[in-house]
Amino acid sequence: MTKPRSMIFNVPLFTSGFRVFFAASSLAALLLLVGWARLYRGEWSQDLYFGPTLWHGHEMILGYIVAVAAGLLLTWIKQRTGQAPLRADGLAGMVLLWCYGRVAPFYEDDLPAVLIAGLDLAFLPLLIYYAAKPLIRGRDLLGLACLLPLGFLMIGNVLIHAERLGWTTASAAAGLQWAWQTWVLVIVMLAGTALPLFIERGIPGARVLRYPWLDHTAIASSLLVFIWQDVSPRGTGLALVALATALVHGWRLRIWYQRPLWHVPLLWVLLIAYAWLVVGWLLTASTAWGFATAPLALHAFTVGSLGVTTLGLMARVALQQTGRGLRVSTLMAGGFLLINGATLTLVAFPLLGWSSAVVFHGALYCWLAAFALFMAHYAPILTAETLAH
Repeated sequence: MTKPRSMIFNVPLFTSGFRVFFAASSLAALLLLVGWARLYRGEWSQDLYFGPTLWHGHEMILGYIVAVAAGLLLTWIKQRTGQAPLRADGLAGMVLLWCYGRVAPFYEDDLPAVLIAGLDLAFLPLLIYYAAKPLIRGRDLLGLACLLPLGFLMIGNVLIHAERLGWTTASAAAGLQWAWQTWVLVIVMLAGTALPLFIERGIPGARVLRYPWLDHTAIASSLLVFIWQDVSPRGTGLALVALATALVHGWRLRIWYQRPLWHVPLLWVLLIAYAWLVVGWLLTASTAWGFATAPLALHAFTVGSLGVTTLGLMARVALQQTGRGLRVSTLMAGGFLLINGATLTLVAFPLLGWSSAVVFHGALYCWLAAFALFMAHYAPILTAETLAH
């Protein structure tokens, strides 16, 4: 006999992973950036378990993006296997654990460091466990392989906390880099399947050519750049490999491009997000030659590719899973432009000599406006019943 669901969580928000985790992650995207602004301006004197810069990077890469991925993954597994990995009370427990991981670092003076680390480190293993259960029951080896990136993220997170706990002396920066590079590789791998499919479904009569060898080359070249960069972040060799990688990804974009997609915001936002990868590889080459600084490439990859992709996917999946048409309002399309504006501000304006304060605040306000529009538009969707098809 099926155990009845707790009436406390018998609301639409807890019926699917994407609902509660998209709501939590988009709210975090606002609050975390407000907190980062206060730290940047020196208005927050409270000590953190992490240092300010490490906290910002950790919370965006292993906080915000992990929550988006949890929503996507749990929804995908339910569709793939026909079984929900978590019931409503389980979803509530997981999102509460994720929230504890965000809040605990502010209580360094009151909580043991090992407890703060444990609260954050526990989320990914539990997510893997619950996601794997229906896949194991269905003997879905391909589905299980899709969980491997979460394991790599766990390693990166352990490296970050190991330094803070005094177990290592200089592993946090490497762990954070490992984590965001893992997310970039996930985008590179998924884009080869997802983007052509989205384009063909979103543009009547569109046909996108598939070249498996090009997809494999894009993955391999991206991985090579990251490995090379981790070993030696400067030099002509790295620059040439990064330039070649930019060409490979640019070729992919050229194959996917269809002029009518500019009339479909849910398509052009994802294509632009992928284009930020090309910019990232070009800036990596420039950094290797000493013509640019590392933060420019980092922001192209993280704010540009990862930030724009997650916002675009949340907007798309929420509409699709709640029975609404794949069309966004003009205001939400403006939100897509704003988050790209945040990336452009961080990447282009420093090259023009703009002051760091102007660049920071310009990017900050664009980001906050983009997610405020998302929350205003999607909060009613995420908390309402699914429409009948």
